[in-house]
Amino acid sequence: MGAGVLVGAAVTKIGIRVRTITDDPMLATITALATPFLTFFIAEEIGGSGVLAVVTCGIVISRFAAPHMSLGSRVLGIPFWTILTHILNTILFVMVGVALPGIVAELPRADLMRGLILIPIIYIAMVAGRFAGQHLIIYSIRALDRRPEQRLRRTNIRGRIVSTVAGFRGAISLAMALSIPVSFDGAASTERNLIILVVAGATLLSLLIQGLALPYVVRWANARPSAGTKTAECVESQETDALAEILADTISQLDAIAKRTGVDDDEAIEAVRLHYARRHQSVLNSATESEADVYCGPESALRLAVIEHLRERVHGLRFSGRIDDSTASRVNRRFDVETLHINGPLDVE
Repeated sequence: MGAGVLVGAAVTKIGIRVRTITDDPMLATITALATPFLTFFIAEEIGGSGVLAVVTCGIVISRFAAPHMSLGSRVLGIPFWTILTHILNTILFVMVGVALPGIVAELPRADLMRGLILIPIIYIAMVAGRFAGQHLIIYSIRALDRRPEQRLRRTNIRGRIVSTVAGFRGAISLAMALSIPVSFDGAASTERNLIILVVAGATLLSLLIQGLALPYVVRWANARPSAGTKTAECVESQETDALAEILADTISQLDAIAKRTGVDDDEAIEAVRLHYARRHQSVLNSATESEADVYCGPESALRLAVIEHLRERVHGLRFSGRIDDSTASRVNRRFDVETLHINGPLDVE
């Protein structure tokens, strides 16, 4: 166990170091992809736990990697990981869908009936266990933590029901079922197909029942917000105030920043000052950071329309042969950056 944790921490720190010293976003993304695999295989080779090594890898990356990620790594890496996650989940569900008809056909009738009976029983037990587990954890925390501020974070029964309904089962459960070996020491695993059938059935019920019920449960829960919900709204407001504070401080120190950078162009300094003053005002007028806009509504709409007009003209230049593919691609990427500057970062989750 200790060897797995040590390997996970050491290999991950090396991976973070590699991502720090390289300016190539492709190399940084490949390093991030290879790190957990190397961690797993090295830990297994020296007799440690590969699973613990990978878990340690994830913890170390989440704690220490973010400050060392370059702009290129973020722009390339975050969408890459999001797309890769969706692809892997899709492949897993496709594998189960392809294998399930054969599994059902191979199961003896008695085992098939047993599986069909077990599916709703296990699904109900799973949902009930999640609901009961939440209460056990919550009331344990309340018994141990008697601070007044802890009361401000408390949820109510409606919120816990939302958390229960939102707890879908899917990729991890299916991956664990499919990872069961076909045989153990030469003896066939007689229950493997039954386990896969039950897990797939419980997953399907989870997606159908909870997926359809979740919007209605959320609306029902929002009718009586908990103390924790009200506290979260207050925290968001405090976060917005903190962001506005650092923007105001930056504006006040802009001359010193310009001097430190070696910029002595008064017009450039004033243009930057006006830009951040506008952003500061936008944050002050917003309840949350996500609501803050760099420009007002009409100006944003006009700027986006201008960018689309320019993009169409660039396409016209490309199709007429006056500029080549690389130039058109580079200009369009600049337009994309300008669009993100106006609309804010893309939500790829």
